[in-house]
This record gives sequence, C-alpha cells and structure tokens, in this order.
Amino acid sequence: MKNVIKKNNNYKLLSNVFCFDVILEIIRYLDISDIYKLFIVTKGIYRNLYLENRCCFNKILITRILSYFCLNRPLKLDKNDISVHNVLMKTYYYFKHHKSSYRIDFLLYMLENNLDCDILFEYYANLCDYKYEYKNMSSVDLNGVSLADIIYIFKHSNNNQLNIILRNFTIPIKVLDFVIDDTSNLDDWRFILIIDYMFYKHCFGSFDQIYKSYIHNIIMSLILNKRTNILKHFLKNKRKYFKGNDTLDYQELVNKIIDIEDKKHLQLILDELKFDNQKFSINQNYVIIRSSLIKKICKTGNFEYLKYLVDEILGDFINYKLYINSICEGLLDTDPEKIKKIECLSNNLNDKSKYIINSSLKQDIFITFSFS
Repeated sequence: MKNVIKKNNNYKLLSNVFCFDVILEIIRYLDISDIYKLFIVTKGIYRNLYLENRCCFNKILITRILSYFCLNRPLKLDKNDISVHNVLMKTYYYFKHHKSSYRIDFLLYMLENNLDCDILFEYYANLCDYKYEYKNMSSVDLNGVSLADIIYIFKHSNNNQLNIILRNFTIPIKVLDFVIDDTSNLDDWRFILIIDYMFYKHCFGSFDQIYKSYIHNIIMSLILNKRTNILKHFLKNKRKYFKGNDTLDYQELVNKIIDIEDKKHLQLILDELKFDNQKFSINQNYVIIRSSLIKKICKTGNFEYLKYLVDEILGDFINYKLYINSICEGLLDTDPEKIKKIECLSNNLNDKSKYIINSSLKQDIFITFSFS
C-alpha cells in the first residue's frame, strides 16, 4: 500500500513538472496578453501549479513587460514582487500601444493612479535623466525629465516617492526656488524634504555666491506665504550646515522684509543676524535701512513699526540727516490724524531732529515732542 501511495505521489510530482515545463515552453511563443489569458483560462485546472510557482510566473511576466517597453536595466525583486507584477500589468494595458513612451510617463502614471510600489517607482526614477531646461531636451530623448514633470512629482508624490526622486536626481537650487514659489500651498513635510535636500546637496560649508539670490528668494517666498515653521527649519539647517564666514545677505533680506512690514519674520532674521555675528566675530554683518523705506513707513503712519526698527536696528542713526529728511518727506503725505503718533519716537530723536521735523510740517500741525 505504501508503495502504491509513493508511486502516486511520484506520478503527481512528475506530472506537475511536466505541466510546468510545457507551460513554460508554450509561454515562449505567446505575447503578454495571451500569457495572461492562458493563466486565467487554465487556473481552474492548474490552480495548485500556479500557486506553487506564482513567483516564477510573475517574474516571467515582469521580464516580458520590461522587455516590451525596452526597459533593459535589471530590476531587483524581493518578496514584494506581487505588487511589481500588478502595477506592471496595469501599466502594460495602458501603454501597450505606445511602446516608445517617455520613461517619466510610467512614473507619472503611477502617481496619477495612486499605484504604490516603491521598487518600481525607483526603477523608473533610475531610468530617467533630469534636464530642467527645455532647450537641453531632445524630442526623442525617452529618458528626459522636464521642470513641469518635477513640479508635478513634488505636488503629488507621497513621502517615500519624493525621497526616491531626491535621492536619484540632482536638482539645482534654481529649480528648488521655482518649485517652492510655485507650490506655496504644499504640506509642510514636502517643504522640509526639499529644504533638507537643498542644504545636503548644495550648501555644505557655505552658500555659493551664485546660489545666494535663489536662497533669498526661497526665504522671501516662505515669509510671504506665512510658512513660519518652515522658515525656522530653514534657519536651523543653516546653522547646522553653514561653516564659513560668508553667510546670508542680511542687507538685502532685512530691507525686503521691512518693505512688507512683517515684524514677526523680520525678528527671526534679525535673531539669525545676531547669531552669525556672535559665531563669526571676524566677519560682522551690519544692516543699513534704505531711507526710502523710512519715508514709506511715515507715509502710512505706522510709527510703532518705525520705533521697532529704530530700537532693533537703527539706534542713534535715526538722527542722521538722510533719515530725518525722509521722515519729513513722508509726513507731508501722512494722514494728519496719524502724524501725532510719531511722538512715540521722542526718546529716540535728539532735540535737533525734533525741531527739524516740526519745522517741516504744515503751519496748523505741531508735534509735542518731549525735549531734553
């Protein structure tokens, strides 16, 4: 009896091996759609055979699909090859009439359809060649990736996918500046990844002079869009990566922020200026406020803001002739009801400056400064 059972088992084993070999031979002559149909039609008969050799059949289909689209780079598979198989089958049916599609289109297809497979996503990313200027892209460059593609990826990828893109592409600061400005409503985690990438990739040691304008644009974009937490993260990274004596152009940044009258973010930048001056005592940074900004602030009658600027930046320099003249010019266009609020500067202005300001006003207006 035992011998009969053993013979039956051996027969089944040989039968399965024979069937498997036959199916493999048949598959050699079928296209991808027919292979898939064969599995579907015969799964009732060879269910156990397919289950036992599922990984093998999946790899056959994966290899055939990659070959169909001329994707010849080896694809390393692990236990997650089921998801690779499923995503590739969907990709095949979508692109089967467009064998010469751009490689980036496969990647974008995954994003558009929420197909989550990091192995395949990174495989596509490795095939792509990022060329951020259209003039450098050939219409027949199937591996090319444009700026529009990058912006779409930054907007729609998940955390793992965005990390894959940043790991595989070298994206210039010029492009990061554009992306941050164009995608100002993105989630904080996306900005954090982009900023971390920028510092790691481009800012070891110091900011290159050719990068400074883009870096300042990024800072201003964060400020204008009220992304305070992201700005703090940016400055934290700056302290971590910055090692040289050349730092931010505080003269430019401070004046730009003063112009939009954003006291909250101005204070963050001023604190950073103080930090740099303490850390790099050899290369001290000083800020001179443009006189035109003083005139503009006086026109709007925002004297509390002007006092803040005097206390934090100008100090006794407010009494310089250039600034006093700007105050006088600004007061000529100020709402008369607001002019008297300039009295908050009594402790900052010297007697000469107070006299000049009062002398410049219309005859029916007089500011009751406290004189020393």
